[in-house]
Formats: sequence, structure tokens, C-alpha cells
Amino acid sequence: MPGRETQQVLGALLDAVVVCDAMRDFDGRVTDFRIRHANPVAAAALGLTPETAVGWGLLELLSAVRDTAFPLLVHTCDTGEVFRREVEPGTGVLPGTYEIVAVRLGDGLLITGRDTRRRHRAIEELADSETRFRSVFQASPIGAFLATVDGRVQQLNGSLAAILGGTEEDLVGVPLDRIAPDSAGLTVTDVLAGAVRTPGVSAGYDGVFTRRDGSSVLCRVVLTAVGDADGAARYVVGHVQDVTDTRVALARLAYTADHDELTGLVNRTRLVTELSARLASGPVTALYIDLDDFKVVNDSLGHTVGDRLLRRVAERFGAVTGPDDVLARLGGDEFVVLAEAGEPARVAELAEALHTSVSAPIVLDGREFVVGASIGVAHGERGGRPGALLRDADTAMYEAKRTARSETVVFDETLRHRAIERLEGEADLRRALENGELLVHLQPAATAPRGRVVAVEALVRWQHPTRGLLLPGAFLPVAEASSLAYEVDRYVLHRALELLAGWENHPELARIRMAVNVSPTHLVRRPYLTELPAALEEYGVEPTRLYVEITENTLLQDSPEVVAALTRLRDLGVRSVVDDFGVGYSSLAYLRDLPVSGLKIDRRFVRGLGTPGNDGRLLGALCQLASAVGLDYIVEGVETAAEDEGVTALGVPLVQGFAYCAPVPPERLAEVVGKLAVGERRLA
Repeated sequence: MPGRETQQVLGALLDAVVVCDAMRDFDGRVTDFRIRHANPVAAAALGLTPETAVGWGLLELLSAVRDTAFPLLVHTCDTGEVFRREVEPGTGVLPGTYEIVAVRLGDGLLITGRDTRRRHRAIEELADSETRFRSVFQASPIGAFLATVDGRVQQLNGSLAAILGGTEEDLVGVPLDRIAPDSAGLTVTDVLAGAVRTPGVSAGYDGVFTRRDGSSVLCRVVLTAVGDADGAARYVVGHVQDVTDTRVALARLAYTADHDELTGLVNRTRLVTELSARLASGPVTALYIDLDDFKVVNDSLGHTVGDRLLRRVAERFGAVTGPDDVLARLGGDEFVVLAEAGEPARVAELAEALHTSVSAPIVLDGREFVVGASIGVAHGERGGRPGALLRDADTAMYEAKRTARSETVVFDETLRHRAIERLEGEADLRRALENGELLVHLQPAATAPRGRVVAVEALVRWQHPTRGLLLPGAFLPVAEASSLAYEVDRYVLHRALELLAGWENHPELARIRMAVNVSPTHLVRRPYLTELPAALEEYGVEPTRLYVEITENTLLQDSPEVVAALTRLRDLGVRSVVDDFGVGYSSLAYLRDLPVSGLKIDRRFVRGLGTPGNDGRLLGALCQLASAVGLDYIVEGVETAAEDEGVTALGVPLVQGFAYCAPVPPERLAEVVGKLAVGERRLA
């Protein structure tokens, strides 16, 4: 065949059928085989059609086989012996492996050519697939097995043997119903039957397996039948996974979703769910509990001690609540008890029991803690809203904390109106901060008796658009009950530094120092100390011109965090003063060891000075002791002429009070400084 490579032509003949007749010479010897018929595959391989292929001789088309295959084909035609030959790659005929079969047909041949490359490839792929299957099967961390359709194990991997606590040899041939347990009325035989009925569709269930050592393991069993070409199940593939740890983890997640991690009590989410269910069926009473003075413990001794204290409190509350009550922790130091709404006496008894449970000291690491509990009570009727009931109980608790602490208050409409006013007040104060309505007034601290001003205290005021100038008592409680207290402290600090910076070149004000009051919580927990150095640098104020006043009660807890904060202030060059000294009855020797610069002696030691019964001995003793331990001191609250004469007689070096000057706007300070210097009193 002109233009064709013999190797290509033979390759095209494979998987083909040719019927040919023998062509003989006068001596009867076969000289060629003439094609009488070629199927489309064979004809196409020869570059012909079935019609045009007829009449061609094999040697005319395939001269390369004259000395190889042709003599054997002649032998087949003469003897009837079947010709079969497999040609390997690289023999020069075709690049692949193939098989030629010829049988005698009359005085001719029926020749078929079959490409065996695909068959060999399929065998190799099957072997490779089986190798991979065995590798994956054995290496799988999930237990796996093959079983007959009647449920007898034929093969299993090591993971399954480990789960069951046996060996592969022990388990081969064992019926599934002797290995897999039943579960919730469902037997493995039922599951197997369902899988066999629907090959390709998995069926599974969970069951507890008992190992040979008697231990138990929860497993997920999945059976899948593999079907044949007719859809009938041939065998069953099974997977067994140990889900014990997974179920434990899921159970733990479900538990933590509904419970407080610290105390193990019901959390807010579960409380609301429980409250909704109870309100749907009847009335409910909620007791909202907030611990008194807990923040002092938390801020002074740290959260680790605070967390331990909360756990002990939760245990005590749990000991006095009933089996039908729900005790929850909402977060921080807030707890809620849900009780069925019954007689008021029963609710009162429960509230009293809660108070009593925490009234005894709690001892941690040898230190005694006494915490009270302010409780608010609210009653919800059937069909009520959980959020409204909790809000009302919270409002009552806030009132208990505001008025007396460690008391119980029952919610009523008066409290509702007061709560609304508080919320409105908070919104109003937030707006005041945004609109710049807060002001700072300054109260001088002057030397006695000459009246030279050496420092001023920055005191916040609110220039309300409709109510006029408000003193701190009218709005600081609102700030302290919200998140705005820190913003107020922050505002006062920045305004004080701004004023100090503006006095830098003023002849009478340049040497005056400024005192600002800082909440102990903000000093320890909020970023006050982080922002302070940047603020001093921003305004260009020397740290020595700033005082920070901190209440004495904060120091009584001997907190490492408070000491660290005071040390940080000292390292910055900012002096710290203990305000309201004498209220907490601190030891002066104890204060001597703290990084504080001075004291501000509380006004109760000054009140009535110079009148019968108050000759100033106690105040004088305090002043002498302060000097003895090296602490500067200021006496505050000097309001009358008699008190002024009394502190002067005691030799008090620095005083503050209305007898000298009331707080004044900053723009009046220069005037006040000048008048005090010449001995004028009661300037405001």
C-alpha cells in the first residue's frame, strides 16, 4: 500500500476481521491470500472501505510479513492448525502488544486482530487499584471490613481490630451480629438487610461496642452493599468509627453553650430559655443579685482571686436554692434566681437565705472576705416577656444597691419611672460629653495663714442647657452606673493639662500645680496610665505639676495592682495623694511604705474645730504623724472662720475649703490668686 508504513498498517488491522481466499500456483502452493471480505474496522485500518478492500492480496498490502507471519498462515490454511501469535512491543511491527489469530475457512482464512495493550493496561490498573485499595483499607484510621451479603466478615483492617480489642485473625469469618451491638431497638441484622436491598445506599446507626477486655466504646456503624451489573448485592462494605471522644466533645459544647464556665451555673442564654418556658405556663419571680464591694476585690487583688471568690459565692447560693429554682450567673458578679411565684413570704425567705449565705466571711489563702448581696425582686405574670422581667428585677437591685446595700427591694412602678430617668440621664450625659457641656472648675489649696495658692483641684461641672450648672452629685452617680465614668475622668485630665499648659508663661499661675481625681478602677483597669504619658507630652506639661488623688479605701486591700499603678505614677514623675484620709482608718506606717507623696485629711476632722468639744487634738495628732513618716498633707473642708483659726493654730501648712475659696471657673483663677495673697477670704 503506497505511502504507508507497514508498522502503521498492521497496527490499524488489530481489532479487525478479514476473510480471505488462498491464491495458489500451478503446483498448488499458496502464493497469497486475496481479501474476500473486510469489516469496517479492518478496512478503515487499511485506508480502504469494505467494498474497495475486496480483491487485494495480503502480501500486496503487508509485504513485511512475507518471511514471518505469511508462512505460518499458509501452514494454517494447509493443515487447519490454528495460527496464534502475540507480538511484543519493539518487534518492528507495531509499537504495542497485540494478538493475531487465524483459522482455516474453506480454502482460505478467517483472520482476527486484537489489540492486547488495553487488556494488559486494564490488568495493570486493576492490580494497581487493588494495591491502593489494600493500602488505604489497612491504613485507614476508621475501622473497615468486607462482609458477605449474609453478614459474615471476610476481611477487616487493623483499626477495626483495635476498636474491638481483638485481632484480624480472630474476627475473620465471625457473623456481624456477634460483633456489632443493637441500638435503640435496631439490630445490625436489620441494617444489613436494608443495605443489601438497596446496593449503593448506605445505612447506619450508633451502638455501644463491648471490647474483649470489658470496656465500652461508642461507635458509628455504616454499611453499604456493592452491587453487580444486574443490581444485585455482591458483598457489603462496612465502616466503624469510634465516636466516643466526639460525642463527649459535643456534649461538652452543648453544656458550655448553656452554662457558665467559671461556676458551672446556668448562663444567660439558658436562663432566658428557661424563663420563657416558665412564663408560658404560669407566673414567675426573678431575684436579681449583685455582690456588694466585689469590684474592690477584683480591682485590688486581681481576677484570679475574684474568680475564686465567685465560685465560693455560687456554691453558697446553690446550697440555699430549691430543686425547682433556677440559679444562673449572668456574668461578672451578677446572679439570678428564678422561683415559682408563690406567697410573698416564701420569696422573702429565699431572699433572706441568699443574704445569709454570703454574710459569713469567705476565707481564701488565709485572707477573709466579706461580701454583701443587693437583691432586686420582680414578679412576672403568665405570658410576660423574659427581658422585661429581668429588666425590672435589675432595676430593683440597682435601687437596693443605691439606697442601703445588702438589702432586698421589690420592683414597683416608682422604680420603673426612676429607671427611665436614669436611662435618660445617661443618654443626656453622653450627649453632654459629645457637645462639650462639661466644665472644669478649680478650687485652690493655699498656705495658712498667708493664703498663697500653691495648687488647685480640678472639679467637674455640667453646664446643662436647661437645668443650669450642675454639681457632680447630680450626674456622677449616673456616670458611675454606666460606661461614662471613665470618659468623665479622661475629660478632666485633658482639660487640666490644657490649663496647665496655658499657664506656662503666666506670672502668677506658672508655679501652681493641678490635682485631678481618678477612680481607682480606672487607674488599675482602664488605659488611664497608658494614656497619661502621651497626654503629658501632647500638652507639654512637666509631670511634677500634676497630682493624682486616689481614695484611701482603695489602698486598704493591699493590692499589688494598686501598688504597681502608684509606682508607675511615681516613675512618670506624677505625685499621688491619698484623698479623704481617715475614712478608712489606714495605718500611717502602712502608707509610709506605699509610693504616695501626701495625704488629704478628710473634712470630718475639721468640722466644728474651735467649738466646745473639738479642740483639734485628733487633727493635730494626724498632722504630726503625717510629718513624722515624711508625708506632705493638706487639710480639706475648712469652711468657717473658727475652723480657719483652728488649723492655723495647729500649724497646718496647706488648707483647702470655702473659708478660702469655693471652686471657680478657670478664667477667675488669676483674680483669686491675687486676692488670697493679700489675705482676702470667702472669695466665692
